[in-house]
Amino acid sequence: MGRFGSNDPARTLNRHRLLYWLCVGEPVPPEGVDLHAQAEQVELPPYDTWLPLRPLVPRSSEAAWVRQALQQVSVGQLLPELKDELQGYAVLSGVYQVNDFLDEAHRCAQKADNRDGAYWHAIMHRREPDYSNSRYWYRRVGDHPLFGPLGEAADRLLRSRSVRLPTAVLDARGRWDPFGFVSLCARLEREEAIRPDSELVAVARELQALEMKLLLAWTVEQAV
Repeated sequence: MGRFGSNDPARTLNRHRLLYWLCVGEPVPPEGVDLHAQAEQVELPPYDTWLPLRPLVPRSSEAAWVRQALQQVSVGQLLPELKDELQGYAVLSGVYQVNDFLDEAHRCAQKADNRDGAYWHAIMHRREPDYSNSRYWYRRVGDHPLFGPLGEAADRLLRSRSVRLPTAVLDARGRWDPFGFVSLCARLEREEAIRPDSELVAVARELQALEMKLLLAWTVEQAV
């Protein structure tokens, strides 16, 4: 699997810089600035250190400028090497989702009408939250190639934490279990609303961040 924002400087700057910048959501560009020109001036954090830590159930987005920025450009401008228009909508769904714009993410996922679009669709409904609908879309996803690498990343994260999850998020083979994670999020919905700084909620947010980060990487690679 390719790596979005890889360690190859030319690749990071040329293929994915603008898209990556939109996902990081910083800094807020001055009003009226040219999006592409501004992106060239942004110093990006290393990809390996970036995790889109977002609420399990977002109430609003703090990156309102991202919506405006995305409305200024086409998918082809974000990804000049785009080879699959449907996959381009899946990419847009991911960018909106990472920034907590669930409605826009939903519309783009519906336009994608493919496996990766279904995956972003499932994440959107999980965060809505509509857990039964999320499970429906995960069933539409099927056995995604990401579940292996994501399971490995999640296992490393869990081994580095002392917290014990009330619901397993890995299957018997150590692969990511999206249905287990939906169940975990459902159990933590109330706790996140009352104690958003709890250790369990923090770990769940990190797991969600890994899922969105790796899925965005995968979605971009399949688009180009």
